[in-house]
Amino acid sequence: MKNKSDLKGKVRTLLTDLKIAGINVKFIRCDDAGENMSMKNDQDIKSFGVKFEFSGPRTPQRNGKVERKFQTFYGSIRSMLNGAGLKGDLRNKICAECVMTTTYLSNVLSTKSSLKSTFELLYESKPILHD
Repeated sequence: MKNKSDLKGKVRTLLTDLKIAGINVKFIRCDDAGENMSMKNDQDIKSFGVKFEFSGPRTPQRNGKVERKFQTFYGSIRSMLNGAGLKGDLRNKICAECVMTTTYLSNVLSTKSSLKSTFELLYESKPILHD
């Protein structure tokens, strides 16, 4: 996005696409920036039944965990692309696959803190791993 004001339109489009795919979004968590607060009152977004959860004012430490997770994701994606030795247009085309692979691995691999994967915590069963 070139401007913060473009966010509402992008969120509307995303929610529409997810609804068409059969995925209903229940919550959107974000900081209390003005562009995020204005989405809460947008009638089109309200029609999706989405509830907004905002981090408290002057509490950037709440965003730290998410920011670290994003950096881990970006690092994994770059590692996959660099390891494959891809250049130019092909690198750009395969980037989405790297994002999906990183997300899948993040959801099915356990962590030191819980010894269970995100999938196991959410669905209370082990994931079926693909070959």
